[in-house]
Amino acid sequence: MKGFVRKLIGYEKQPELRTLKIILKSISKNSYLELEKIFSSMEGITCPGLDVPTKKFETVYDPSVISKEKILQIVKKLGYCIEKVFDS
Repeated sequence: MKGFVRKLIGYEKQPELRTLKIILKSISKNSYLELEKIFSSMEGITCPGLDVPTKKFETVYDPSVISKEKILQIVKKLGYCIEKVFDS
């Protein structure tokens, strides 16, 4: 995981990857408040591979009670978007 975050440092100009980096750091620090900010700032963004549009994350996954495992599941669902960014 650390190597992946380091790899992202060179891609910081791409907002999707900057967001992912913040998500990964938030997971490692259990910073649910930071994740809540991220999901609300992504409002309206949809992506193939996600079960729901990101604007629904606040309701579906309450950041105050969400477990680390659940956050990791969300990040895995974002994987399709991440791959798409790296492939482009």
